[in-house]
Amino acid sequence: MAQRIDWLKFVNNATGVLAVLMGVYHLVYTRWLLQDPLMHQNTHLTFALLLIFLTTITKKPKLWLLNLVLIVLSFIAVTYVFVNYSDLAERAGIPTMADVIIGTIIVIVVLEACRQAFGWIVPAIAAGLMIYALVSSYLPPPFFHTPISYGKVISWSAIAFRGIYGMFLNISATYIILFILFGGLLQATGVSQSFMELGKAIGRKMRSGPGQTAVISSGLVGMVMGAGVANVAFTGPITIPIMKKAGYSPDQAGAVEAAASAGGQIMPPVMASAAFLMAGLLGITYGKIIIYAAIPGIIYFLSIGWAVHLLALRQGISAGVGEEEKIDYAMVWRRFPIFAIPLGLVIVLLSMDYSATLAAFCAVISILVLSFIRKETRLSWGRLVAGFRTGCVGASGLAMAIAAIGVVSSMISLTGVGVEVAFSVEQWSMGIPFIAIFVSMWVTILLGCGMPVVAAYALVAIVVAPILIRMGVGGIQTHFFILYFAAFSTLSPPVASAALMGSSISGGSYFKTAVEGMKIAATAFIIPWLILWNPNIIAHFSGLWMAIGSISATVVSIFILQAGLFGQFLIRLNVLERMAFIVVSAILIGFVVTQSSIMFVIGLVLFVAMLLEQIIKVR
Repeated sequence: MAQRIDWLKFVNNATGVLAVLMGVYHLVYTRWLLQDPLMHQNTHLTFALLLIFLTTITKKPKLWLLNLVLIVLSFIAVTYVFVNYSDLAERAGIPTMADVIIGTIIVIVVLEACRQAFGWIVPAIAAGLMIYALVSSYLPPPFFHTPISYGKVISWSAIAFRGIYGMFLNISATYIILFILFGGLLQATGVSQSFMELGKAIGRKMRSGPGQTAVISSGLVGMVMGAGVANVAFTGPITIPIMKKAGYSPDQAGAVEAAASAGGQIMPPVMASAAFLMAGLLGITYGKIIIYAAIPGIIYFLSIGWAVHLLALRQGISAGVGEEEKIDYAMVWRRFPIFAIPLGLVIVLLSMDYSATLAAFCAVISILVLSFIRKETRLSWGRLVAGFRTGCVGASGLAMAIAAIGVVSSMISLTGVGVEVAFSVEQWSMGIPFIAIFVSMWVTILLGCGMPVVAAYALVAIVVAPILIRMGVGGIQTHFFILYFAAFSTLSPPVASAALMGSSISGGSYFKTAVEGMKIAATAFIIPWLILWNPNIIAHFSGLWMAIGSISATVVSIFILQAGLFGQFLIRLNVLERMAFIVVSAILIGFVVTQSSIMFVIGLVLFVAMLLEQIIKVR
């Protein structure tokens, strides 16, 4: 038994050291191009495969032999690519027998690592498309394709540098790992605890104080973590008990935390890592993506804060966080700058058109320097390794999902199935953009139920986005539409993974928590549609007054809608008042979509009238 524990301890230590080496290598590569970009991808893949399999050994020691075999196979395969990559590039599509064997190994280890990190769905889709490529010549139209050899399928999937190796893995190796590492090191400093204190301080005197604590702290954590379920697991054990103690029901407490944490996936700078893929697919800079994402992200969190306040009023919660909940203001002053300064550095550098890699590098270095100023945040070797491990293991899992999406993309290109899907969607929609968009929404939500946000976004962006763009929908709006529904599938039944995590912490009903979460996060299911019809929402301004009118009408319409949904404004609403609020919200949303001045005036007048009525009733 002691020998087994020692052996697992050795593997655990090796995983930590490997994570540090991976992080240091990628940081150095941002300043010095140590090798060819393709070989940089291979190095990134090597680190990621080893970290995934070693991590699995520590979690599931009984499977050590299987994972050891996978590690050996990974070493053999990546070494072959390192030694022969020039020849592989020259004979792309015409592989030798050795190429086919190594390519098969690469596909197997990547899909298995993806399965270990995120489950069966992504690797199953990739494997299914590979099988389709092999058997498509035996299928009837429209699924028929001329015969494709096994060697060509493997070549396109791996060793021809257009599947696993390619644009997607390059984005993972160049950008994503640096920002995920940034988040891991930030957690290691303990700065996240100051988010909780800051949230409590801001909400101290408000009736919705406990709920605002969850909104603010989860939003701040989500900005750098970019993972909804992980965010709930990280902040929920602290925020949910506070909300329950104040008077929120278990279902409401879990829903508030789930909705706030899911919002971190669409809030810059990380945005569930999908922002980097979006920049690559659209051919624009990452800095522009986060500028476009800022306004809808802020609107979302404003709406969540408002919904939480309405809940507090309806529940009759009479105080803020409460005097018994002590707030460590000194901790906020000591630790919060370790978050604010690096984040500010990222924003400034990107606004000055410096590269995202330089911004991430400077942010990581600034965290390491700032953490040493105070003893409580100083990164000892153990905490430093923990930070690197959190960041690099998380980045490795995403790398596997992204590599698997590379296989999907290559098979879609090889078989032409993307054209068939596009033709089918256009047929179903009868050429009507609204129907095609509606179908795309549900496809994205269903895919997002079982895979990471970045994978769901990438898959739909590859297959469906070109269809919508061809129908006349703007490219940037289309990609944001897909990203939003991929991100908020974590709140949508039947899976609703963020709500599931929230209910498990709060002790509430999973289904009721999911329903409450969707009510609280109603904005998330409206904003994507508004983005499609009004680019002012994503900072594509069409004039000063139209920009101000569109953004303000969006905020007001969402606030009114939530009042109608919760039956609460300044005072509790009756049924007719709730219906009136929802109608006025629809009118203002109609203005945002049509940009009709008449609808804006009508909506504004009705809103002012309802507001005055509420004020009179309060008095």
